[in-house]
Amino acid sequence: MHKPVVLKKGRETPVRAGHPWVFSQGIEGDASFAPGEPVSVLSFDGAFVGTGIVNPLSDIRVRMLDGSDVTPDASYFHERFSRLLDYKGTLLSADSTGFRLVNADADRIPGLIADIYGSCLVVQFHAMSAEAFRKPILEALEKLVNPGVIVERSDLDVRKREGLQPIPARILKGSLKGCPSFTENGLTFFADVMHGQKTGFFLDQRTAREAVGRYVKSKTLLNLFSYSGAFGVYGARHGAKHVVNVDISERAQETARDNFRVNGFTGAGVEFAVKDAFEYLYDSRDRFDVVVCDPPAFAKTQRAIEKALKAYTSLNAQCIAKLSENGVLLTSSCSGRVSMDDFRHTVRVAAYQSRRRMHILHEFSHAPDHTDALSFPEGRYLKTMVLRALD
Repeated sequence: MHKPVVLKKGRETPVRAGHPWVFSQGIEGDASFAPGEPVSVLSFDGAFVGTGIVNPLSDIRVRMLDGSDVTPDASYFHERFSRLLDYKGTLLSADSTGFRLVNADADRIPGLIADIYGSCLVVQFHAMSAEAFRKPILEALEKLVNPGVIVERSDLDVRKREGLQPIPARILKGSLKGCPSFTENGLTFFADVMHGQKTGFFLDQRTAREAVGRYVKSKTLLNLFSYSGAFGVYGARHGAKHVVNVDISERAQETARDNFRVNGFTGAGVEFAVKDAFEYLYDSRDRFDVVVCDPPAFAKTQRAIEKALKAYTSLNAQCIAKLSENGVLLTSSCSGRVSMDDFRHTVRVAAYQSRRRMHILHEFSHAPDHTDALSFPEGRYLKTMVLRALD
């Protein structure tokens, strides 16, 4: 048993149900703890609830690690990562070598992201619960995965909420020449692991990318906020006659060009526009059979929600207006503070403003290797809808 943290009466119920967070106001007393210290979480009446990692510098005072009494050393993490690797492998096609091995609190490895891109492992330590165990975590991952390259992307402002400072992107093992490659459903992609968004690629949109293929054959496709161009690459594989990728970042468009090129999709049927997506929608007079709209998060704080909902409404209204007759829109929100109901409402209002009736074909969250724990709704951030215009 570790040093005890006693919960207030009734506060053990969500933790026993699997929720990974204990907030400061849910703890009885004011015992002194060191940041990153393992603790035994007890109910008000002294019953054992589980092992957690405490951080007195954070409102999330304890992040749960295990329902048993465990010691978080290299052996423990190796066993946990091994189970995750076996399980995540069952969620992938045989021709996919890019996936999320560890999805932080949802996988009960709180504060840690670990993504695999072929022979490259990318890690993020975004909370004290992972930072305090950096050495055994890295030791276990390297032993299990044996990557040629390990990159750390802990360049995150969210670390400041944990009493930590962001760490610039760095290579912890090996060396890189350009971007590492990996496969996804038989397609090859490059991940910009040192400079790109997230850990270098949007692995979480795999399910949505697969869905695009059903609707693009012999169609025109507009890929907004295209980043790596991955939606466009899937569109090209499934027979789209024309693909336009729009992103404000020249660096992202260079990676997108490489992703099209390595898969053999080049020529007059593929375009890359280095432009703000809102400006493109305003300036362009073209219509498209399929529009993909996957913007960055509009609401990173609670105060930004109202403004974000207005932005989603405006953006989706413009996208719907861009659809040709009976066109298909794939639209996403990765703002965790915006619920699926809120997002659906913005698209409903956008359709009304565009004077078009829309039929929902599919709704997705993140790909299943990005564990979506039923007891942890806060971990569900990505919302994607596929809709058809009923003209």
